[in-house]
Amino acid sequence: MERSFLQDEAALDHYAHLSPDEQTIVLKALEETYSESKFEETTAELKKIRDGTSALEETEKRELLASVIASVFTYYCPDTSRQISPMWGGAIGENPDGVHNALAGIAGQKRGWGYSQTKILDANSRDPDTWGLVQMVEHYLDGAPFFSNAPDKCSYYANEARTQMRSNPYSESAWRCLSWSMHYMSDLSMPWHTQGAADPAQLATHTLYEGYVQEKFTDPEYGFKAALVSAPNTWVVISDPASSARSLASYSSARYSGLQLKIVTIPFGWGEDDWVKSTTKDLLKEGLKYNMGLVEYATH
Repeated sequence: MERSFLQDEAALDHYAHLSPDEQTIVLKALEETYSESKFEETTAELKKIRDGTSALEETEKRELLASVIASVFTYYCPDTSRQISPMWGGAIGENPDGVHNALAGIAGQKRGWGYSQTKILDANSRDPDTWGLVQMVEHYLDGAPFFSNAPDKCSYYANEARTQMRSNPYSESAWRCLSWSMHYMSDLSMPWHTQGAADPAQLATHTLYEGYVQEKFTDPEYGFKAALVSAPNTWVVISDPASSARSLASYSSARYSGLQLKIVTIPFGWGEDDWVKSTTKDLLKEGLKYNMGLVEYATH
């Protein structure tokens, strides 16, 4: 868990600059989970890090912050028994028939990039779903208290990609970052990712809907992938990736109640409902438009 947070620059920086209100909540978690001596030692060092007076080496600071983040996550956030599913469907590695894969790869294709770049977008698009339990809530609109969330993660990787592409537009690392940015953007085209990550009432239908979309993705009777392939080459102009991600979330969230109601009231046939099929295609196409916008943002 701590190793995962060591890789999350946004979260480490956040915990090094907590507001007074945030400090109160973090201290509560540490007080409940640490021994008295460890609590006093840790909180004293955190204050020094905030004040810029810590004598710790940079690596030691990062390790301490990662340990604190892991402890706070464990205290406040849902555990594995709730079985949160933080992704559309998809496949690890290159697979144009995975939902995440197609949303990334097709976006690159429609914006005129060749196989070398679109392969990277496809092949890395589901990577964030393999980064461990501790980051699951970061795939949601609001995440968890004092953790990164999908808009922030989308922005972080989009800007990493953009910075690297200014030096080398064909950098494999840059295109990998762009693929990861698309992952978090695509998550927000899935209505359940715009709701509370830990609400047990939503989890069963969340899993059902994601499984349905992936299972039927290439089925011509449903036309989900076909809707992406035939979508017009128009995109959302992005100047602030986090703000754009929230705009996509707003569009997606407006469809949540209707989809949830269909699943609950038509338990054995909701997936055949014409409105469900049409809405799903609209959500996928909207996610594609925003992913194309990310391509334009990173490459210009």
